[in-house]
Amino acid sequence: AGSMERFHTDRLVAERIRERDYDDLCIMHSNPVTMATLDGVRSNAVTRTFLNEKLAHWETYGHGMWVFRNRETHAFTGRGLLEHIDVGGSPEIEVGYAVIAEEWGKGLATEMARAIVTIAFTQLPVESLVSFTYPDNVASRRVMEKAGFSFERDIEHGGRDLVLYRLPRSAYGGQLAIRLVDGVWVAGG
Repeated sequence: AGSMERFHTDRLVAERIRERDYDDLCIMHSNPVTMATLDGVRSNAVTRTFLNEKLAHWETYGHGMWVFRNRETHAFTGRGLLEHIDVGGSPEIEVGYAVIAEEWGKGLATEMARAIVTIAFTQLPVESLVSFTYPDNVASRRVMEKAGFSFERDIEHGGRDLVLYRLPRSAYGGQLAIRLVDGVWVAGG
């Protein structure tokens, strides 16, 4: 089996989040447009704590958050994750994605989400995945649907009212081909 630390999609390269990604995260987290649907702007200190938590998750579980960059320019595009979370006392595995505002509307979040789902179901013994967003975040809900998720229920999580979507393994149709090329997973074309 290949490592889950790095994979490619048609337009993006995903790499396990590292200390060196701090500056890109700070720029992303300080943009009010990008962060409007991600709990708002975060200070560099909050981003530092966020990064430390993401690094620790990788150490514990062998998967977690990836930083996504343009395959050709290597410009920072966003972040995505496959993360253990607790939803109302129930352990779940979340698929998450966030794209910088400058790159919205290009289908990159869908590309991220589909690839993460494919990695999850081919590399981990998970029975289902969840994803959530604010009820009025229509764009994010569309991404979930395009990645195969279906609305399950309204939830309260972290003091916020959210919508929870779920994708059971039984409903996963292998949306993307995935293959190992020189030790790197390639999801898609």
